Amino acid sequence: MANQRTVADAILDQLAAWGVKRIYGYAGDAILTFMEAINRHPSIEFIATVHEGAAAFMASAEAKLTGRVGVCTATSGPGVANLINGLADAYTDRVPVIAITGQVPTKYIGTGYKQYIDLQVLLHPIAAFNTLLADPRPTVEIVYKALQVAVGHGTVANISVPKDVFEKPCAQSSRPRNILFPAHKEPQERGIKEVINLLNKNKKPIFLIGRGAQGKGELVEKLAERLGAGIIYS
Repeated sequence: MANQRTVADAILDQLAAWGVKRIYGYAGDAILTFMEAINRHPSIEFIATVHEGAAAFMASAEAKLTGRVGVCTATSGPGVANLINGLADAYTDRVPVIAITGQVPTKYIGTGYKQYIDLQVLLHPIAAFNTLLADPRPTVEIVYKALQVAVGHGTVANISVPKDVFEKPCAQSSRPRNILFPAHKEPQERGIKEVINLLNKNKKPIFLIGRGAQGKGELVEKLAERLGAGIIYS
């Protein structure tokens, strides 16, 4: 059982697949299993802070400085409440930050159990993606969706995980980030040829244009006209 892959491991593997290198947080009862999983993960480092508020601000700062998604964690109840200022900073400055928040054990959700707060209600104003992972089966799908929303919209995503769910078995493999040109790297010749081949093979292409095309509208229009492609905006 000790060597069995858990929900905590699956969450970390999916975050790592999108380039996450570190998670900022402050220890608490509901996330101890998650912290243990970080400790044994080969490519993600845990950065301990003196307060949950600092963890959220540090995740926001990393997102601003690197362009990558920042990640923070906190235990249930007051621990998550302490993240709010830092998450609001990321929300107002439109940078991608994901909070992995601990929740009380599943059987106590909705009761008067110590440190229980409805985290989805608490974080609703600042988290564009905000859900409770109550079962191991959708773990990878939920983390992938959180990453898509946070990175694609430049915003905050929250995944609350009950204490007992973190340690449940989860054999799902992580999903790779399906991009040809990382935003922080110059396109390589091989990647450019791959894009050209994809466009030439596509009979009815549609361009979904996001923030990466800012200032390039005229070029997008010329390419769409040449290919007979439709254009929609994110």
